[in-house]
Amino acid sequence: MGNFIIIEITHEVSQGSYYKNRFKAIPATIKALPSPKVRMPLAETQMATVLSNADPQGKGRVRVRMNWQTDGMQTGWVRVMTPDGGSSSDVKSNRGFVFIPEVGDQVLLGFRHGDPARPYVMGSLFNGTTGGGGGQGNNCKSLTTRSGSSLKLDDSAGSVTLHDKGGVSMNFDGGGNLSITSKISHTVNSGEIAKINVGGKKDSPPMSALTMDNKGVIDLKGQKRITFKVGDSSIIMSADGNITISCKQYKIDAEVNTEINVRESYLRLYPTLAFLHSKTMTQLNSENVINVHSGKVIHINGQKFVNIKGKLIKLNS
Repeated sequence: MGNFIIIEITHEVSQGSYYKNRFKAIPATIKALPSPKVRMPLAETQMATVLSNADPQGKGRVRVRMNWQTDGMQTGWVRVMTPDGGSSSDVKSNRGFVFIPEVGDQVLLGFRHGDPARPYVMGSLFNGTTGGGGGQGNNCKSLTTRSGSSLKLDDSAGSVTLHDKGGVSMNFDGGGNLSITSKISHTVNSGEIAKINVGGKKDSPPMSALTMDNKGVIDLKGQKRITFKVGDSSIIMSADGNITISCKQYKIDAEVNTEINVRESYLRLYPTLAFLHSKTMTQLNSENVINVHSGKVIHINGQKFVNIKGKLIKLNS
């Protein structure tokens, strides 16, 4: 019959010693082999486990092992699908949603055009030990990182809560209230102006306001009252023009001078001079003793009269 080249063979084996095969062959004298008619395999989605996310090129790819692969087998570096990803004129890389699966995560692989050589990660899947669901009524939505930082949205209250690993939290309770909790410190930085307004409406000024700018100016305003209180000491400023200072001891230190003015009456204090003035009358009164002492001279001058009155007057005694 001559010599032939087998180009296709099919083996059939069953229980026992049954064996059968079918093959196709061409004459060995043929000058050129016929073009093979190879049907492109169509890959379906595959479950896989992430083995590494340390992409040597820093492109956010992962390496996985599909469930049917044995130990030691793995894919090459596989791209990860994301809801939004790309670049822009201002952002050259990582514009969009960046969440790379962690090592050990279960993922679902898809294949571009069904090509087994072109896999990509379609997404991650919770399993029986990692999934917790959205709670009763499926009200809870969350985003949680490996370290425990989280963003949680609760539709039962309409609330939003942001947590970090260090214990700092920000809570929008859904009722119009915002609370910020810091375990150690709380710092707010503003380049030019920082404002806090309370009670303001569209066409009216706020009832209370704090404004600070980068020139070192701080304005604190209250429509009714401002109170500063430390322990038993307090300063109260009210809208009727009154200021009340309450304390055990009140001390004023000034390098140059101190002035207290009440219309046409005033007190001037300088490093070497004290001056008290009143347009109508100045009165010193004590239920016990008033001492007036000078190291050198005391002058008493009345443009009209000098009245000295007492049950007993002693001079040079």
